[in-house]
Amino acid sequence: MVLGEAIRGGKLADMEFHFAPFWVKMYNLPLECWSKDVGFIPGGLIGQVKEVDIGVSGNFLGRYLRVIIIVDVLKPLKRGLAVAIGDDEEECSMLLCYERLPNFCYYCRRIGHLARECLENVKGLSNL
Repeated sequence: MVLGEAIRGGKLADMEFHFAPFWVKMYNLPLECWSKDVGFIPGGLIGQVKEVDIGVSGNFLGRYLRVIIIVDVLKPLKRGLAVAIGDDEEECSMLLCYERLPNFCYYCRRIGHLARECLENVKGLSNL
């Protein structure tokens, strides 16, 4: 279920109920990306970044950068990102891990159903 904020004077028909916030962990980031400001750049490739978690001490402790991103739940989720970083624009591959996803199909990468219920899964693969 996706909820939306009501706007005074707005119409229900004009509201969009397909954007939801999710915590996303980004692994394999280069050291240049371990700052609050730079955390918005790779997160912006997934959706609208609401917050970058810098931890209690503010030192980004851990092996990943954690951000809240507003995701379009009608589109397939990205599993990773390839981003050019630094002056030499060396490409970096980042792995994405979404926290607490509801029913998620590993076949079509969409939220709202499982692989065994997927209409795109014509072979009936359930062990994805």
